[in-house]
Amino acid sequence: MTTPGRNDPCPCRSGKKFKHCCLPARNAALETPAVLAWRRLRRAVDDFAMGKTLLEFVVTTYGRGAPDEAWAEFSGLEEPFDPQTPHLALFMSWLFHRWSPDPHDPSSTVSAALRERIPTQLFLEHGARRLDTVVRRYLEGCLEAPFSFHEALRCDPGRGFNARDLFTGEERDVMERSATQGMEPGDIVFGQLVEAEGVTMLECAGSCFIPPIRKIELIDFRKKLLRGKANCTREALRDWDFELIECYLGITDELLHPRMPTMQNTDGEALEMHRLVFDIDSPEVVVRALADLDFEATAEGLVARAERTSRGEIKRVAWDWKKTGNRMHKSWSNTIQGHLEIKGRKLSAEVNSARRAIELRLLIESRFGDEVRFRADRIQSLEKLMGERAPSGCAADGTDRDAVGLEEGPEVAAAVQQLMAEHYESWVSEKIPALDGRTPLEAVRDAEGREKVLALVIDAERHARRMKPPVDEAVLRRLRERLGLAGLAE
Repeated sequence: MTTPGRNDPCPCRSGKKFKHCCLPARNAALETPAVLAWRRLRRAVDDFAMGKTLLEFVVTTYGRGAPDEAWAEFSGLEEPFDPQTPHLALFMSWLFHRWSPDPHDPSSTVSAALRERIPTQLFLEHGARRLDTVVRRYLEGCLEAPFSFHEALRCDPGRGFNARDLFTGEERDVMERSATQGMEPGDIVFGQLVEAEGVTMLECAGSCFIPPIRKIELIDFRKKLLRGKANCTREALRDWDFELIECYLGITDELLHPRMPTMQNTDGEALEMHRLVFDIDSPEVVVRALADLDFEATAEGLVARAERTSRGEIKRVAWDWKKTGNRMHKSWSNTIQGHLEIKGRKLSAEVNSARRAIELRLLIESRFGDEVRFRADRIQSLEKLMGERAPSGCAADGTDRDAVGLEEGPEVAAAVQQLMAEHYESWVSEKIPALDGRTPLEAVRDAEGREKVLALVIDAERHARRMKPPVDEAVLRRLRERLGLAGLAE
């Protein structure tokens, strides 16, 4: 049954609006002791206006240049603090609860007596007696809480999430409303989790969720910081403030300002679009001589399907340049290395790497004399090609015509499902660079490898759900079952 809106008639048929009848009772039933404690804590912190109060304290006590000095340390940039930064919430909490003026900085404008003194700590010393008890305990919790990366294991949008600290391994239920909107299991949040009054709250968070695929580099980063130690403590995290923040800023810079990735074909070669053009004398001679470039075709078959002129000459015919197997996808039976097409007296060949362009040109020229004459190798950047193709590939409503066709064709959808099932079946036995050259089946045997494989699986599941058509969930369940990951952070 659909929940009525606040102004809808109450489903109890009293004739009153829902908000004036059964809504208060329903909300009261949901008010657990933890929720009530969170409400009291949230109200006290909001009434205290922490951001405004502590910023005024910092400027008054440490000087007007303090935020700029702290920002230089936080960001690593020698420029004034910018209130428009996407990292504002994170920086302000760090400024209040973690920053202290560097005693060895000759350019610091802060009094020597305040060096190595944290603002929140100093604020509590000066005015703790005048503070509400709940606010004082919350500020003390802020001083204790380190900045860290927290993985969402379960999400209840609008209410909270269950989080695991990627460094200490601690799991906590976090009461949070706004930040959970759009959150999915597997997302990673960088920030402070503060415990007070028996409740854990998200004091501050980074400007965006970090996707699960980035967990792999965070695991490697954790290993580097631990230097062979088995466990990480909150105290160690507080000592690693700058390293953690630098890591966070590096990841979010890539997320907020994405750059064109280095793209490769399935042979691992940089993508570079080449169009080779040749003049030819006899289309039929060329077709028969080059038909074997597609090992699945025959010269007779290509000649038979060619378009012809009224005089019976070949007008147009196209075929692929293939090889057996695929270097990247072991389940694929072949690799299409290029496309050839004859139009009248012109032979053109399109390939996606410089090596393939050279190899194909040499191959063609080795089979002919003067009857095939090379004319041009037209190279087009991938960025330009994508820019030119985007408008033509879209319908008037902005949808992709090819994608619509795939969605509507049941036989194509079935073929996609079969292909994805075969891909994941073989993927578990392929050596993956992100797993230090191990296969997923090998990596899940130890705790660190298991974490990495799960991150890869969650990332694959997200992409699979967004495909058109989406990959059958049964395929993904079998993948998890085979890796022993069923039920983990789904």
